Amino acid sequence: HEAMDCQKEYDVVEICSPDGSNTRKVGLVAVLSDDPKLYCQFKAPGAFGGATIDDPWETLRRLQMKLMGPNSQYKCDTVLPLQHLYVPDDHITCQKFDFPVILSGHDHHRVDEVVEGTRLLKPGMDA
Repeated sequence: HEAMDCQKEYDVVEICSPDGSNTRKVGLVAVLSDDPKLYCQFKAPGAFGGATIDDPWETLRRLQMKLMGPNSQYKCDTVLPLQHLYVPDDHITCQKFDFPVILSGHDHHRVDEVVEGTRLLKPGMDA
């Protein structure tokens, strides 16, 4: 969608230790729910100006391979999902993937828990 020209599908940041001895590449990937019930109240052209909203787990799998896969040009050490999903869907991400941490929103209560070895954090605001 033309209104989304400034949006990136992912970003890669390098994080360096304070003494400069270690550097890590982190892939940042943002996904949101593709549940049509969430967007049915929007008039044409639809939510987000009619942008296509892909399955969050297919998107995460595809971008994880792109950023960390054996043939990746990025060679990220990890991927950090930035999600806008409800807690049950966040739990699906924790179960399907091996991310060290997930930052998520959508729910309006705080969450700080470990699910299947992944730390799930939600700020508890109108995110």
